Amino acid sequence: MEYFLLTVAGIAFYLPFIWIATPYLAFADFPLHRLPWIAGSLLLASSLWLFHRSHVDLGANGSDDI
Repeated sequence: MEYFLLTVAGIAFYLPFIWIATPYLAFADFPLHRLPWIAGSLLLASSLWLFHRSHVDLGANGSDDI
């Protein structure tokens, strides 16, 4: 199971590079409207901040098992 998950994570890591460098994923390219882009960016920023704060607040009591 671990090898499968590492393979999926590796593919997911290289997928944006494949999208940029090749036309294979052009069918999924669509224009994004301004409001969803702003809302998504704000949600991403707030979730990254919350993730950081939770790790800082937990300190040594946090778990490294993800």
